[in-house]
Amino acid sequence: MIKNQVKQRLTNSWVASIEGSILEIQDLNLQDNKTSYYLKPGEWEDLLDTAYDAAIKPASAEIMNGLYTPKRLQAMVDKSVIISIAKDFLNLTYTNTEKSLPSAIDEMLRDLPGGQEWEEGN
Repeated sequence: MIKNQVKQRLTNSWVASIEGSILEIQDLNLQDNKTSYYLKPGEWEDLLDTAYDAAIKPASAEIMNGLYTPKRLQAMVDKSVIISIAKDFLNLTYTNTEKSLPSAIDEMLRDLPGGQEWEEGN
């Protein structure tokens, strides 16, 4: 999500990473009884905040071949937007089955910067 916000595009690799992560989260968050969740929809804030902080350094190494330091990259992105989008993706895990989730993720990806171009293969 950080790379998407900075570069204003999507790649197949990023899409696969996002989708794979959301599918895995859905699987891990669903309790064995298959009817309840370990984390409820409103309980992600602290985890997302921590995940964002942990993702800045690797993203700074990947974007533009490491052109931006983690501190500079943090100044370039809107953390609240990234966390909001991440929450939206996570909310899909509560409202979609394992089978329908990939399509729901693709719909959200289309709305991200560069999403239409990615879908059209440009």
